[in-house]
Amino acid sequence: MKRKEKNMKNKSKEFIDILKTRHSNYTIINESTLNDKKMIHFIGECIKYNPSAFNIQSTRVVLLLHEQSKQMWEYVLENLSQPIPNIVLMELKSCVGAYATLLFYDDESVTINGANQYKMKEENFISWSLQANAMLQHSLWVGLSYLGYAVNIQHYNTLIDPEAKEKYDIPSHWKLIGQMSFGKFTKNANKHDHLPIDQQLTIEH
Repeated sequence: MKRKEKNMKNKSKEFIDILKTRHSNYTIINESTLNDKKMIHFIGECIKYNPSAFNIQSTRVVLLLHEQSKQMWEYVLENLSQPIPNIVLMELKSCVGAYATLLFYDDESVTINGANQYKMKEENFISWSLQANAMLQHSLWVGLSYLGYAVNIQHYNTLIDPEAKEKYDIPSHWKLIGQMSFGKFTKNANKHDHLPIDQQLTIEH
């Protein structure tokens, strides 16, 4: 029994250590820790096993590799309508230098169809679809970070959405949720402060 408990304790620590690798990291270089075939397989497996309410699977992802990723972020930089703080400019330039970018979408036709099938719960389907999308983003953020990538998430939806839809023939009923750029990291990201856990976790006996 003690050996089993020790083994579970080790597994718990291993899992938390993996979660700790996830940070917004802008120390990106245009290299990959995996070859493209293995990286695409990893991303596909994360998508495949991502949960969704009633298994509607409305999350969609577009992977921009190499020059396509660079061109998209250059487009964002060139078309910003107002000046931005230097720190945001630095972050965007790191995205330009990323190895790849993931565009996260929700297929609204699937979400609406799910709501129509389950009328008693239809008001929840939009929030459920966003939750499923967020779970996939987190899985990929943690997983890619663990695999040695610097990863960050952006939300330049109003600029990227029309450009991506036209350039990549993306269906009009796909709603853009966010963008994740990544590439091999050069150094660990700065750590954030955390609230005391008793402010976030309530236990009732």
